[in-house]
Amino acid sequence: MTLLGALAELPPRARAMVVLRYWEDQSVASVAALLRCSEATVKSQCSRSLARLRVRLADAGLSITES
Repeated sequence: MTLLGALAELPPRARAMVVLRYWEDQSVASVAALLRCSEATVKSQCSRSLARLRVRLADAGLSITES
């Protein structure tokens, strides 16, 4: 299991939010504008997605941290 493999398991919209927010270092407002959703949606989806990634990677013996 790699981070890319774990990301691939996320639903497409959630994956896009995580990639834009953390990989591309976009602001919450920028991601919300790009994906035409509210900032609250970006925050909640990213939080849920990161939790799922942590569990999936922990199961594989890996970990991620939020900076």
